Amino acid sequence: MGLTSEGELKMQLYRLGKMLDPPPLSRDGLLNILEEAANCLSMVKQSDYQVVSFAMNSLMNHLASPRFLRHSSTDVRLVVVTCISEIMRIKAPEPPYSDNIMKEIFQLMVESFKGLGDTTSALFANWATIMEIMVNIRSWVLMVDLECYELIFQMFDNFFTTIHKDHAEIVVSSMQTIMSSILNEEDDILMPLLMILFAYMRKEEREVSPATEALARGMIDQCKEKLRPYLTNDELASSEPSNVDPQDIMQDKDFLLEKDVHLFFDDCICDSEVSEEWIKDLKPKEEIKSDPQEGKESLVVEATIPGDNVGNRFEYEEGISELRHSGKWDNSHDNIS
Repeated sequence: MGLTSEGELKMQLYRLGKMLDPPPLSRDGLLNILEEAANCLSMVKQSDYQVVSFAMNSLMNHLASPRFLRHSSTDVRLVVVTCISEIMRIKAPEPPYSDNIMKEIFQLMVESFKGLGDTTSALFANWATIMEIMVNIRSWVLMVDLECYELIFQMFDNFFTTIHKDHAEIVVSSMQTIMSSILNEEDDILMPLLMILFAYMRKEEREVSPATEALARGMIDQCKEKLRPYLTNDELASSEPSNVDPQDIMQDKDFLLEKDVHLFFDDCICDSEVSEEWIKDLKPKEEIKSDPQEGKESLVVEATIPGDNVGNRFEYEEGISELRHSGKWDNSHDNIS
């Protein structure tokens, strides 16, 4: 187990839990304890959990408290996520905390990925650990189960915006594995993820690093079979990108886009021929919306995206250049939930 005895490991875990009640006032003092805790937890195998579970309880409870999850220091929060990632590994496949706490943990984890671009950080190894554990225990499956869709979209965006030519291979391969696995396995959120993916494959109207573009093109290559129904052969071969801004896609949970419906699909599918599967159900319902205050009428289009198994309903109002997520269709496409 890396220590002189099983008993020493248990004592160390117990001692670290006690040292966090209350935690040191200084940031550096707290970081020292948390880094020691992360190192100690990394030595615990899944098969050892029953033996050390009692000794871990205090440490587990403190780490998941608001005092630590919402600490003012980004460095402290990063090492807290590292410790919790180790706990998730030890307890897998069972989540170590309640659904609400796990959602907050995933939010903290995804936010921490914004720092991946700082390859000179003394704490950079923590990100590598977090991502490697995510790959090994497939924790994105729990994110989907908890319907943390916006966090998954933000995670994709964070990976694309922070990938760097100086990143170690383990970091790049972890990004690729996480994203390709989600694309290949999670049909219910495929369409918004494709929007983000295509958005990072063009350099027009914004700067995209070679590393980012290579990651996006690599994702197309890894997921060709999954994406084939949505792309033409030329697109699969060339991975021609689009001009959609990823930040437009992830504005809140409504996936706001500064495009009208047709331009939206054209841009996402790379200004090329769109497969019939994307278009056949584009306009299931139209209505005229009146605005007494403005004294005008506008056309409102309600549409679903073919291939979206969740049945998300999108709405586009003429004159308002955004696509709004506004509910879900029932099986008949006549009523909105």
